[in-house]
Amino acid sequence: MSASKLRYSSRNEKTDSAKGHGIAKKFAFQTLASVCILGASVFACNSNFPYSENFKTYIKRSLNVSTDISKVKSAASFAIKKSGLDSIEVIKNIDDRLNEGNVQNPEIPSESDAEAASEKIEPPSETAPEIETVKNAPAETTPQTNPDAMPAFRNPTEGKISSVFGGRVHPVTGADGNFHTGIDIAGVMNQTVISAAEGKVIKTGEDSANGKYVIIEHTGGYTTAYAHLNKICVTEGEYVDNNTKIGQMGESGIATGVHLHFEIKKNGERLNPENFVLYKHK
Repeated sequence: MSASKLRYSSRNEKTDSAKGHGIAKKFAFQTLASVCILGASVFACNSNFPYSENFKTYIKRSLNVSTDISKVKSAASFAIKKSGLDSIEVIKNIDDRLNEGNVQNPEIPSESDAEAASEKIEPPSETAPEIETVKNAPAETTPQTNPDAMPAFRNPTEGKISSVFGGRVHPVTGADGNFHTGIDIAGVMNQTVISAAEGKVIKTGEDSANGKYVIIEHTGGYTTAYAHLNKICVTEGEYVDNNTKIGQMGESGIATGVHLHFEIKKNGERLNPENFVLYKHK
């Protein structure tokens, strides 16, 4: 009986000895490996090899990583609750376990804090251009066109030519050799008259000869005039395009019927409007 106990005791002692020896070897190996890694790290940090800078950066980032487990648990708990998954029993149990143990009075980040954190983590784009914001910028009030360009003229109203540009017999006085400074386009009362091209209204008015009239300044030194209107629909200083209603046809001033007297000038010289617009003759 004693011999059996002796043999049993001897086996246990051998087993314990082997375990202790194995632990000692493992500890010695880990210590040696740690010393080698530490030595290699110190050597790499003090050398100028091609990859040494990347290694230094990696070490710095590793040392700057937060190891506060309470913040990790708080963030995970907040994410679960925010997503609505805390209603699921399995997730709820995990959330409960996160709030147990050494996490006391965790500070749950607010939604604004979470958004701010995500904005800080995301690196800025290196290729994105800087956008400069102009506050309360004044609206453009002038057309962006070439000041020397010839305007793209169009017919200012519908109708047919009742009197041409140049010498004629005056329709009212009957005097011969009268020079007609534009063309007359016959139409109906209050027929729409538009600007023949984009430009700026430089004058509106009324006199005994022309009746109610509008004068518009265009690019390239051109101006247009519209006379004998029944109504003026624009004001001086107003910018118009080639589809803006500037007035309504009439027979104000010296006129024998409802028509539009239309003129075109370049640098003050009167031109034949039929070279710029297309109308049939009566």
